[in-house]
Amino acid sequence: AVDGAGAGRRLQRDLEQENGGAGVYSMDWRKLYKLREKEWAHDIIPEIVDGKNIGDFVDADIEAKLEELEKEEAAQLAALEAEEAMKPDLPEMDSADADMLDRIREKKALIRKLHAREKTKNRPGITRASRAMRGLDGEELEEHLTSVGMPEEDAAAVAASVAARSSHSRSRSTSRPASRKRSLAEMDERP
Repeated sequence: AVDGAGAGRRLQRDLEQENGGAGVYSMDWRKLYKLREKEWAHDIIPEIVDGKNIGDFVDADIEAKLEELEKEEAAQLAALEAEEAMKPDLPEMDSADADMLDRIREKKALIRKLHAREKTKNRPGITRASRAMRGLDGEELEEHLTSVGMPEEDAAAVAASVAARSSHSRSRSTSRPASRKRSLAEMDERP
């Protein structure tokens, strides 16, 4: 109120400045409620959950019950500590036992890593090409197939087809095929 124009009237701006300024002060909106009785504006609003007033379910003796539970818990903890104190202490590990424990833990960690690596493989352990390169030639394959019960004629045919497949290279040649070379040479000779 400047110059005494509104000396008796307190503005909302004055209340804001008295109570911390902008961003801190929060206006009491309840004074704007339009109710039959002005005192009703500051009544406690009941909390309703699932259509029921929570105030109806509040226990007046809750503090006494909480203290009783805390005393019971303290007694149980004291009994547990007394029981732990009665147990004999385990002997300390010497350096040899500690070393052995470390080696066991390292071995377990290694086993876990190997298992994780093997588990992630979604492919055959060895490729067909490397299996063929292992030294299993046609005769050995035929002997193996006949030993597991395959007729000799069928075993010979399978061994021959595997030998034929493994004999030719599956990689690209760095040189041109002979037919292509010949055709280029013929083109150069023409006038």
